[in-house]
Amino acid sequence: MEFNIIRFWNLCKRDFKINMKTDLIMLSIMGLIGGVLYIIESSFFPILMGCMFFFLGFRIFTEYTKKTSRSQILLLPVSNLERFLCVFVRAFIYYPIFLVVSLLLGTLIITSILYILRLPIDFNHVINNSLDIFYSFWRVFIMLYLLMAIFFFGSIFYKKNAGLKMGLFIFVAVIVFAIMSGIIFILIGYENNYMSNNDLFSPSAYYDNIIGIVISLFFIGLSYLRLTEEQA
Repeated sequence: MEFNIIRFWNLCKRDFKINMKTDLIMLSIMGLIGGVLYIIESSFFPILMGCMFFFLGFRIFTEYTKKTSRSQILLLPVSNLERFLCVFVRAFIYYPIFLVVSLLLGTLIITSILYILRLPIDFNHVINNSLDIFYSFWRVFIMLYLLMAIFFFGSIFYKKNAGLKMGLFIFVAVIVFAIMSGIIFILIGYENNYMSNNDLFSPSAYYDNIIGIVISLFFIGLSYLRLTEEQA
């Protein structure tokens, strides 16, 4: 797992140039749509959540979806660790930062247009409250880091249409888990009021976070191993 900072920096610049046009288009569209939705809902949390899952599902490991581009990235004189960290930085640093910027700009543009058209909108209120995007962004990462790690793994595992496939997989998994949990609760004695003791069935927040972090690291590690298999 050799790592060279200069090679890694050059790889990141190459990755940025290749994806710049598509990223700018997608971020601009999501910024404007997010601005409209924020004015309607006054909350950035669902907007950020949807945008992050979209980018993690459809814009990560894009070079590995086609045979030609996959050959080009794999033939570069860089290590697998550098290839992986380049995508990791784009997923969890580059996209989040520019997504926040695009949503703020989108909100400003949409609010300004509505204000110029003299539509009923409190310009100062919207602009001042839009700063809660940083709080919403923090909540997304704290609450959904496990799902983000799973989507990150799914994007290299499935490659094409990974977001749709992972979304469907998680939806089915949640339904199955809910059904199985309901059956178990009934079998162990719902009538005996076992479910009234929440502590019995849910671990503390501390152990919850530890388990979530371990599972997240597990999926990130799987993503790296899956990437190394591309050279086989």
